[in-house]
Amino acid sequence: MSEDEKKKTEVDEKEESHLLVVAVVATVSFAAAFTLPGGYDDKNGMAILSNKPAFQAFFVVDSLALVLSVAAVLCHFYTALNDNKKQVILFLEWAYGLTKLGVGAKGVAFLTNLYTVLPHPLWDCHLNFYYLSLLFSFQHYLRRCSRKIYFYK
Repeated sequence: MSEDEKKKTEVDEKEESHLLVVAVVATVSFAAAFTLPGGYDDKNGMAILSNKPAFQAFFVVDSLALVLSVAAVLCHFYTALNDNKKQVILFLEWAYGLTKLGVGAKGVAFLTNLYTVLPHPLWDCHLNFYYLSLLFSFQHYLRRCSRKIYFYK
């Protein structure tokens, strides 16, 4: 097996695992939109917590995570249809970036969901701040690692 074939195989394996992550994030985001925090009102079928700003933030960020994940899935779909190496690399880079943003948005959606349904003592706000700090630190680490990831060129 030549060096180019090894690189292509390695990229294909990374792409498959990446696509699995994107599909899971999209699925979870879609499911979260229907299993809303607080549930539904039996009288009118609307979300019980729909007037709370934290719920509205949850819904916006969860929708953003869904859109970003579906866009990443579409980028993977276009790589399967394309034979041009430069375009494949471009679509994979876009998919990778959209996935990072989608996972980050899903993390923020989770935190806003917790904030919506749990009581709000002072320590809870600090704990959410630490979770967000950890999430953004992890995103920074992924960004640094992504510079080391090579695609076949």
